[in-house]
Amino acid sequence: MTDDRVLEEVMVTARKHEESLQDTPVAITAFSASALAAAGIANTRDLQYAVAGLNITEGARKTPSIFIR
Repeated sequence: MTDDRVLEEVMVTARKHEESLQDTPVAITAFSASALAAAGIANTRDLQYAVAGLNITEGARKTPSIFIR
């Protein structure tokens, strides 16, 4: 079985303007819904176990503090 799907271009707005993923000097981690399910990722907090450099902690008033190193 072959997968003939091709992703032609990904646009990123990480730096407050639209640019191609290839031109963005940041790490991008992308998951399909089936990959998230297979990894047991059920909520946003679980992402820190699958995304390098992502740290999610509980901040003041139980609000999440999200850091990317």
